[in-house]
Amino acid sequence: MSEDPSAARMGSAEARVLGASLALTVVVAIGGIICGLISGSMAIIFDGLFSGIDAAMTAVALQVARLVRRETDMRHQFGYWHFEPLVLALNSSVLTLLCIYAFVNAVAGLINGGHATELGLALVYSGLVSVGCIAMYVYQRTANRALKSDLVSLDMQGWLMSGVISLALLGSFGLAILLRGTRFEGFAAIADPLVLALLAPLLLIGPVRAARKAFREVFMITPPALDRHVRAVLDDVASREGFLDYTSYSTKVGRAEFVELYILLPADSQGGIGELDALREHIETALGKSRNERWLTVSFTADPRWMKPRSWSPHTGRT
Repeated sequence: MSEDPSAARMGSAEARVLGASLALTVVVAIGGIICGLISGSMAIIFDGLFSGIDAAMTAVALQVARLVRRETDMRHQFGYWHFEPLVLALNSSVLTLLCIYAFVNAVAGLINGGHATELGLALVYSGLVSVGCIAMYVYQRTANRALKSDLVSLDMQGWLMSGVISLALLGSFGLAILLRGTRFEGFAAIADPLVLALLAPLLLIGPVRAARKAFREVFMITPPALDRHVRAVLDDVASREGFLDYTSYSTKVGRAEFVELYILLPADSQGGIGELDALREHIETALGKSRNERWLTVSFTADPRWMKPRSWSPHTGRT
């Protein structure tokens, strides 16, 4: 399959967006771990680790973005699209575990009465990272309106999560500084674990949603909307063309849709190859364009045995 020039341009743009994200993520990760260790802030260390893991996943996503633009070969005859949901599943699962770990540590910190934190350094770090995260989120969101990339979308959510963490840290550290010398000064000791304990459960929402979507594709679970669309088109075509029956198999893996149709024709059907090809063309047109790469197989037979090469019952047309 040859590569569409417009797809190649989109792929290059996607790679640039992910490359810029990777560079900033590495800076934030290194800065977060160093500042967290110096200031004694668990939340900043968590932010740095979050960014470090995100950097590793972004590097993998960048490689996958290049792979999915390659032509098929003998080893990967259906393309490289299946790598994308695998990366998304791994990324979202790791971020989910990291959030759970952070929450447990934050609760332990609260039980132990908190700890001293160098609030000035923590405040500067949180402010700088908040600006960087929000800027990258806006940049990726703007770029992804045209790209419509799941990889960029997940990375964008990662920046949003990091931005929320940094803004919360900024607010809590700022409040702790303002409360110095007052009767609420004890808040400064628990400010770090408290904000982490509050944010970690909220941050689970994004990775859990991404993991659910990715694992559905890894396990090749048919999207209901795609299944309904394919059957609606086949019902309409079958009623007009006089098909006796049909079976349909469809799924989505990464950026590829796989649709297989088996159509039962009357045994005395007189249509030649040209007419069958015209029917294939008509079905392809009726299915409409898709934002994903579509692999469409349309098989015609007069023998019902070829309609069900399966051990389960797929969605069928009229029986």
